Amino acid sequence: MVERGSRSRGRPTVEERAAQRERLSSDGSDRYARLILALRQGRPEPMGRERSYPLRWHPIARKLLIAAITVAIAYLSVRVGLDLIRERRIDTWAGPDTTVQSGQRLTGCPAIDSLNDNVFPSWIRYGGRVYALGNQLRPVVDSRSSPGPAESGYTLGEMRLLLDNDTPAGRSRDIVILVLPTSRAGQVFRVVPDCT
Repeated sequence: MVERGSRSRGRPTVEERAAQRERLSSDGSDRYARLILALRQGRPEPMGRERSYPLRWHPIARKLLIAAITVAIAYLSVRVGLDLIRERRIDTWAGPDTTVQSGQRLTGCPAIDSLNDNVFPSWIRYGGRVYALGNQLRPVVDSRSSPGPAESGYTLGEMRLLLDNDTPAGRSRDIVILVLPTSRAGQVFRVVPDCT
């Protein structure tokens, strides 16, 4: 019969394991520290310096950033291009004749250069006079059901040109009104005597 804890089975005895624990703890380091040191291939951790981790990008982050910058540049290019086209374009209104025109900039008329609106033009030429965008709105009701601004017969897309006959300024054609079909008020345009 083999004695318990003997060397024949290859397992260390209780005394041998206790001696091994004593040897490991006697050199001042614990088993975890020895394991870490072994995993780091014998290179000790530098003291007094914190471990720094390099900044790493996700593999798709660069592509997303490039795509976002490309979309932003394309949007700005299209926006600036459309604004330049709109500023240089002169629209001719549909109606009884082709004398009514409008646009954003009018050569030789500095009073209009400072005006800007995203919906309405900065100027309109009607009856041989130039009208500039004003900062006033005029209530507009359906001209078929009650008195108010009269239809001129001129349109630009859905925008209509109305003539105000209710005021002395309207009767003398010092103002015209542009209105959109969904609005209850029209944008007032006032005559600019220095521009033609």
